[in-house]
Amino acid sequence: MSGLDRMKAEQRRILHGGRFRPEDFYASVPTTWLQGAARSLSPAAFRVFWLANANWAPSHRPGERGRAVLGYNQIRSPSPASRRQDNAVPPGRSAIAAGIREAIAAGFLELAQAGSRPRGQAGARGRAAEYFVPCREVGAALPSVVAQLQRLQGKVRLHAAFMRSLAARLSCPALRLLGLLISRGHREASGDLDVGVAPLPWTVCG
Repeated sequence: MSGLDRMKAEQRRILHGGRFRPEDFYASVPTTWLQGAARSLSPAAFRVFWLANANWAPSHRPGERGRAVLGYNQIRSPSPASRRQDNAVPPGRSAIAAGIREAIAAGFLELAQAGSRPRGQAGARGRAAEYFVPCREVGAALPSVVAQLQRLQGKVRLHAAFMRSLAARLSCPALRLLGLLISRGHREASGDLDVGVAPLPWTVCG
């Protein structure tokens, strides 16, 4: 079952009275991973990482890893209205492909299944690529850029639909800046900022 089919199945399960599972609707991103991605990845690559966490769906099957489905059109946002307002130029297909390769090379994503293009009206339907998102898995190895950072407690917890909405409204640099701002300090178990600990200073690479 593909990641997209799995997400649709989960939606049908909820509509038919299935038990609500927070991990199906909320993205809990370890704070240190989010800060490492925002500090080290290019704006286009961070956008890929952000949307992968928003689209990630758990498998709920023992031994099977959750996946994120990512399409070029979704990554290419922001919307035309936002581009006019911010004078932002959306990344092209080559920039998106480079961002995906960068996120994978840095250890923030792993390719689970390559995408394919549709083959004409009577040909096979195209499908978006699917990715594993290590930061959503227990015991995942830290990328080198994350391992070098001071470990931050807790996770940033955001509604997945809200994350997608932000990505549709913000340019790549603005989205990465948002990632920096919300990953500056420790988080409580609820995902709220730990106000008892001072936020950390940071610098941006690139």
